[in-house]
Amino acid sequence: MLKKMIMPTSFMLICIMLAIYSVTIVRDPMDQVMVMSVLFGYGAGYFVCAFGKELEKRDADDKNI
Repeated sequence: MLKKMIMPTSFMLICIMLAIYSVTIVRDPMDQVMVMSVLFGYGAGYFVCAFGKELEKRDADDKNI
């Protein structure tokens, strides 16, 4: 399960780093909030979905045993 979570975790971290870096690029505070929330949302959403799928697979494997 940990091997399959490497890509979602790295994608989430990349999105977080881009969100933090976007503050230096975007000048308007409202645009900064919008860009940061979108990047955080994408990163965390992808991670949570991938983690949920892995947990479902693990639970299905436990029922088959």
